[in-house]
Amino acid sequence: PTRELGYEYMDDSGIAHIIEPSELSQLTEQEKETLKWGYMERDSEGNLISFTPAPRAPVKDQWSPRLGIGYPITDRTAFHFSYGQFYQFPDLINMYNYTNYQGHNGTPPGWSNAANSMAQDFLYGNPYYPFPYNITDWYIPEVGTPNINPQRSIQYETGVRTRVGNNYVFIMNLYYKDMFDYIASKRYDADPSQYAIYENMDYANSRGLEMSLQRLYSAGLDWEINYTMSRAEGNAPTSDYHWYVAEWANGYDWQDFNHTYTMPWDQTHNINFRLNYIRPSGLGLSMIGNYGSGFPYTPEDARARPIDKQYSGRMPSTSNVDLKLYYDFKMKDLNIRLFGDISNVMNKANVLAVDNTTGEPDATLDSGQPPIYVWKPYYFSPPRHIEIG
Repeated sequence: PTRELGYEYMDDSGIAHIIEPSELSQLTEQEKETLKWGYMERDSEGNLISFTPAPRAPVKDQWSPRLGIGYPITDRTAFHFSYGQFYQFPDLINMYNYTNYQGHNGTPPGWSNAANSMAQDFLYGNPYYPFPYNITDWYIPEVGTPNINPQRSIQYETGVRTRVGNNYVFIMNLYYKDMFDYIASKRYDADPSQYAIYENMDYANSRGLEMSLQRLYSAGLDWEINYTMSRAEGNAPTSDYHWYVAEWANGYDWQDFNHTYTMPWDQTHNINFRLNYIRPSGLGLSMIGNYGSGFPYTPEDARARPIDKQYSGRMPSTSNVDLKLYYDFKMKDLNIRLFGDISNVMNKANVLAVDNTTGEPDATLDSGQPPIYVWKPYYFSPPRHIEIG
């Protein structure tokens, strides 16, 4: 038997009828209000065997409790605590991708490319769900799941804020965040072909400590320095990671692990500072700087096969300082400002990415790589840049 998209409607006498999509235009408005779409099973001679209405995803509702407490310990010190459960609705592509699509050549009956140039992109129906419409194609697309659940996170934060003397403020916060039901695509071996669907299957966790010391504006000067120590872990860095693991498992020895590991955006240590200085004479200066420990990468051999745990390597740390100067003065009735902006004052070539075989931005173990592909200027931060005006 074959499976096709079909519709069921009730006529004025209350009798149910099964029709093909090409017959929809023949229905009255009253009959259209009774429509149910589903799947028609036909025998080898094309006779209708059965009609199965498409299942409906149940309505989903969630409680999102939240609690916040702020308590002044003294006239200079305050404590706070917060807790919350949060939900994020899935993107529509995770719900409907390829669920209602007949592939690149699928067109509704009576339509043609000559009649409508957009007919090949018409959304019409996939009777093979959860398989993609074209099950003979080499590519295995990620098919949406209409019944997918929202992503959920549980967050905690506590901290203290205190005034130190007359001009300084110290802030310290601790946070912890669990993220559940992250959406990811997973491939399945089945008959007549493999297929991949989006599921709620991934987990992530982040936690950290933040400290900040501020000098409030006084005598033309204010500054702030803050430090963050954090950790980000999960069991997949992207929603299509499991799909690629299945694709590259044989040739590149990729493995899917059922445990958490460091995420590629994890940065253990981060320091930021800013400084502003203004003189009554019209002279002004502002400076912004940061330091960050290196981001993770996965060490690989010359054939791009992992040789260590995922994201177990670390790129070099980065640092940068930007400076802005200006001087305001009047000339007759004109207000004039002279300025100079300097980006990357120290002219440091920060490493933004590395070759996974060496951990270096300008070297590789792949002997087949032409030199033009080994040297990648975009693996480094821009050099010093000066503007004067």
